[in-house]
Amino acid sequence: MDLVSDDRIRTIKFEELARAHHLPLLGFRQQEVTQVHVRLVDAQGTTTPYGPFEVVTLSLPEDFPVLDTLVHDVDRVAPGYLAFDATVVEDSRYIVLDDALQPIWVYQNVDSGLDGRVGPDGTWWIQGARGGALHLTWLGEVLQQWGGTPLATGIHAPLDIGELHHELFPDGQGGLFSLSAVATAVPAYPTNYDEPTVLGGPATLRDSTIVHIDSLGGVLSEFRLGDVLDTTRITFDSITPTEGYLLDWSHANALCLSEAGGYTVSVRNQDAIVGLAPDGSLNWILGDAAGHTGMQADALLETLTEGLPPYHMHGGCWEEDGSYVLFDNSNAGHTPYSNNPHPDWTGKSRAVAYAVDPDAGTYEELWSLDETFVGKLFVEARGDADLLPNGGVLVDYGTVKKEPNTNHKDEGWGDSTFHIVEFGSTQNGDVVLQIRARSDRTTNEQGFVSYRAERLPALYPAEGLIRATESLVTF
Repeated sequence: MDLVSDDRIRTIKFEELARAHHLPLLGFRQQEVTQVHVRLVDAQGTTTPYGPFEVVTLSLPEDFPVLDTLVHDVDRVAPGYLAFDATVVEDSRYIVLDDALQPIWVYQNVDSGLDGRVGPDGTWWIQGARGGALHLTWLGEVLQQWGGTPLATGIHAPLDIGELHHELFPDGQGGLFSLSAVATAVPAYPTNYDEPTVLGGPATLRDSTIVHIDSLGGVLSEFRLGDVLDTTRITFDSITPTEGYLLDWSHANALCLSEAGGYTVSVRNQDAIVGLAPDGSLNWILGDAAGHTGMQADALLETLTEGLPPYHMHGGCWEEDGSYVLFDNSNAGHTPYSNNPHPDWTGKSRAVAYAVDPDAGTYEELWSLDETFVGKLFVEARGDADLLPNGGVLVDYGTVKKEPNTNHKDEGWGDSTFHIVEFGSTQNGDVVLQIRARSDRTTNEQGFVSYRAERLPALYPAEGLIRATESLVTF
């Protein structure tokens, strides 16, 4: 199949013989006229042409972010497509750009979405829909929905737990792993950041839980962080009220599985990366040691380097080289149990990688990247970092309120921008791609924020997306 437009020709091949094939055609740019030429090839190699027929795409939505390309080294960027989310208030869209940084896919979510990714089967998994989760095709067809506000299409499975938040990935069996939250009553809790060891009266905390959910919404496993962490230890934002006036004690925001079958959780409002065993018991803690006592102090990993520990981090997960890579927002640079920031704290955010050895009880910083094309940036919330197959690093600076030597309001931009940055390597930190996503202040004063970004090696990465069928060919 040849897709011919004014400035490019794309060819899609089916490797297997069948009476019919099913394939969503992807990769069209906005307002593009494409002639689709089909060539039917039989077992003897005889080719029969079909078509052409014309495809005309629409323009981008009016509220689409303005994308400023600041750096684009086409010879050094990682191959594939760039996927990320863009949110204003409670309105998210998920976006894919091609190798020319042209938008080729936009999905408008029903509310403020967070994690969104393409699974191994080549379909999308999105955390959103009012605290629920969506499994959908590239064509926007909802295959399955867990919790949240029921949509018009797809199977809706009510959840036996509260809302899902921050993290979502498929388990390969039709279910998913995510994070949820429960209200936890405690007999005493700090009330003042200046005196974190002085406990006040009873409080109700918003505790984070790790959940494994099946395709029908049933809970296969659930582990509460409050069962293994000290509910009287706080960091900055831990006594901030959230929905229902619950105190945001933990605020877990990233979850991934370890090779041993356990769980690794980024706990923002504890400034800690926490390693749990498959049964949910505590294995180790990576982070600032201040304020930890008892079994939590015993679980602390010792650092082998003098680098800065992470503060209020996001997006952490294990990479193929065995390192744990995260986006360190680096808020404050210390906890309430210390008067001064860490000596290496710069007040700016960064991507950082750690080598973790739970058996030895140690960790060490492997590399850290923070110098973008426009300088160092501070991101108060959100953010993501991923190690790329070519040795580069993709970083989502998800909420940028101020750039060096730039005033958003004076430039006519919304309050928040976000930057997608690709570093060419982990060693010299040279920027090979940087995109600023912003709004026009006259139509969107708040601006845009982003939660995560990822590289997609192809639009058709899995066998299940291109499938042979026994139905008739339909165009």
